[in-house]
Amino acid sequence: MKLLMASLFTMLFGGLALAQTSNVMFYRDVVLPVNISTARVVKTNHGYGNTYLVKVLVPELAAETLMNHRNDGEGAPCMATYEASDINQVIQNNPAMEQVGFRIMLTKTLQPDPSQNSCHVTLNETITAKIRGFTFLHSRSSQLPDRVLADCR
Repeated sequence: MKLLMASLFTMLFGGLALAQTSNVMFYRDVVLPVNISTARVVKTNHGYGNTYLVKVLVPELAAETLMNHRNDGEGAPCMATYEASDINQVIQNNPAMEQVGFRIMLTKTLQPDPSQNSCHVTLNETITAKIRGFTFLHSRSSQLPDRVLADCR
């Protein structure tokens, strides 16, 4: 009976220690020029399957990020908003080059896999910006080589 209780305790509470964890590795804020016009604000489904989103192309992001934020078919790294349904909502009949603040954040996620005695590691880089009242974002992830389970903390 004691052995059964100890096993149940380990399964229930030991598993809590093996939960997925995410840690912010770094973040930084940068200010970059953004061309808010029909030259750089587009509505497309590149990178989003059948869903068309309003996106802004920001070539300068390539020099500031670790990962590739250029979706296939786009002419530059891009960010999308789910808050606007048409490019004119963002351009607002006022095309201009504006300085915009961007937050770039890199997180590391550890996912234990006790059955394989391993730890899956993923890096995720997320960019956010507020452009004319709309939140734009883009995220990329990359799997790193697995580690041994003991390193998954």
